[in-house]
Amino acid sequence: IQFKRVHIDIGTGDGKQIYYMAKQSPETLFIGIDPARDNMSEMSGRVIRKKEKGGLDNILFVISSLETIAEQAQELAGIADSISLILPWGSLLEAIVKPDIFIVKNIVFLAKATAPFEFILTYSDSFEGGEMVRRNLPEISTEYFQSENYLNELQKVGLNIQNVNAVDNEFILQNFKSLWAKRLAHGRKRDFFYLRGVVSHGSIEEV
Repeated sequence: IQFKRVHIDIGTGDGKQIYYMAKQSPETLFIGIDPARDNMSEMSGRVIRKKEKGGLDNILFVISSLETIAEQAQELAGIADSISLILPWGSLLEAIVKPDIFIVKNIVFLAKATAPFEFILTYSDSFEGGEMVRRNLPEISTEYFQSENYLNELQKVGLNIQNVNAVDNEFILQNFKSLWAKRLAHGRKRDFFYLRGVVSHGSIEEV
């Protein structure tokens, strides 16, 4: 099957978000990457059903992490027309927020030149104070993600942030279908940060 575009979703979790996206865009191949096999099992089983029972032929699930994807899946190098990373947690969240350029450079590994990318990020001292202390995470804000230091670190690996916006719970609930998105956005008001930009292979520094 030939597809017009490839979209990669990093940290895809239960895969419900890209399943929804794939139903809307049958000419795009969606690839969900996550190290937790069990999280993706329901959706990976659904996509191989007959089409009348919810099957789709434009989704692939890859069991891997952003830390190891370049070593484990060379066939994914430079194939993504667009990339999303929606509500990461744990080590993936830490790598994006600090950021760890040795990990985030693998986003560029997956992408075509000038591919757009989007990140949705959240945590709060009110709800995740223990996690912030354990991972030594900074307080986040639009100012943090727009700071020269943060932008420059990402530019070193070819990730050029163009827009940073704060969005609310309602935006998340309307636009994202995963159980994780619903868990984070339901009932407890918090700030979510929506970062958008483009990949530039030409701006990559040696890291």
